[in-house]
Amino acid sequence: MTLPTPDRSLATRLAAAIFVLVLIANAAVMVQSVRTLSNGFDNATRPAEVQRTLTRLLQTLLDAETGQRGYLLTGDRSYLEPYGTAEARLESLFARLTDLVSWNELQVDRLPRLKQTIDAKMTELDQTIRLYDEQGQAAALGVVRSGAGERTMESLREQIGTMQEEARRVRAYYAAGVERARRRAWLSLLATNGALALALVLMGAAIRSNLSRREKDAALLRESNESLSTALASREAALARVQAMQGQLVQQEKLASMGRLTAGVAHEIKNPLNFVNNFAQLSTELVAEATEALARGDHDETEHILQDLRQNSAAILTHGQRADEIVQAMLIHARGVKGERSQTSLPPLISAAVAQALGPEGAPDVRIHREDDPEIGELPLVPSAVARLLINLIQNALHAVREREGMSMDAEFEPEIRITTRRETDRQRRPVAVVRVEDNGAGIPDALLPRVFEPFYTTKGPGSGTGLGLSLSYDIAVGHGGSLLAGRSERLGGAQFTLTLPLAVADADLPETLGR
Repeated sequence: MTLPTPDRSLATRLAAAIFVLVLIANAAVMVQSVRTLSNGFDNATRPAEVQRTLTRLLQTLLDAETGQRGYLLTGDRSYLEPYGTAEARLESLFARLTDLVSWNELQVDRLPRLKQTIDAKMTELDQTIRLYDEQGQAAALGVVRSGAGERTMESLREQIGTMQEEARRVRAYYAAGVERARRRAWLSLLATNGALALALVLMGAAIRSNLSRREKDAALLRESNESLSTALASREAALARVQAMQGQLVQQEKLASMGRLTAGVAHEIKNPLNFVNNFAQLSTELVAEATEALARGDHDETEHILQDLRQNSAAILTHGQRADEIVQAMLIHARGVKGERSQTSLPPLISAAVAQALGPEGAPDVRIHREDDPEIGELPLVPSAVARLLINLIQNALHAVREREGMSMDAEFEPEIRITTRRETDRQRRPVAVVRVEDNGAGIPDALLPRVFEPFYTTKGPGSGTGLGLSLSYDIAVGHGGSLLAGRSERLGGAQFTLTLPLAVADADLPETLGR
């Protein structure tokens, strides 16, 4: 009996093509949306910096004037300290302001008059101080009582207020643009995900059709080969079912991974956006209240509202930077880490990672203990990638000990981090370098240990982590042919992360990119 030769289904090819195109479109939409949101955040933070710089300009002049008044009234030259530093500080702040508003022609046109008024105020302060030194207190106070200095300050306040209002207007414009971009991103994602679901349905239908056709062919084959035993036919049918189940499990895992990634991105980006939106709305209401207070001539209330606005602006900047941090972490995690491997010594790399993790201010309240094994020698590493891994581990340890210190009722608690390196042998009897980072923080509950390396999973509070640091660190360790494990420190009682790196690895065993 001649068996039919099954043709490759056109529906299968079409569904596969649609699936690939939708995945590409989905990725393109995500990248464009992230870029648009990132640019919007950058543009929205510049006007806030303009407002802060203007406020510092005015405060510097007020401090200089206060020092001048104190000197004229008491003759104590220590009052002139703010005046003595004002000129250099004003020059620096004005240069910063000029750079910040260079793209805004309206603000640039206001700079010459502002500069002229600042110079006039500083000249008036210098004149009164010299009069006091040369002709005495009465002559200097006579200039002060003339009101010229007060009129100059009022002009400065008016000009700075006008420029701050323009900065607020620009900031509101870009904030609205960010919101529009966010909505477009969600709509695009919904559309592409709908198309993806349709493509999956078509692929399922095609697969079912192919399976049905294969079952018919299998039946013809069984009829034409009566010599085959029943046991062999049963095994073949069981094998076909196992293969179908494996394919379905693989597909389900892919869909589950995509769902977790999408949910993680949405959750992490939405939190700072919600804060930005809330503070922006509150600031709008405060501006209206400030306008009413000014109309009533209530300067105390106005100043109080302006203080609230400054706090809101600082909060918006903080959460905007938080969103940018999440986006940058996502991009690094998606692209992986590339670099040339070179023979590298671990102790200097660890020292540099500790210094970067601690920052310029250091951590004098945390005791950091180092133990380096001189027998390790040099390893084939991508130094920048392993440094990033070590920084992540050390920063997590710092966060853990400081969190416990803030919650501990024990006055004798001393935060401690221990970093050790050892030359050991792994299960394959390969020589390896083992780096352990331990702390005496609260530790990681056993139930959460299996999830610590998942993307977007974090045990830190809201706004304290992206959930990508340990995931990227894990990928870097595996990319070097090593491993990264989490557990509890027996010596310190907190968390312990164990990094294992082979002392020698063949180039063919290592990927070009250290990442997912």
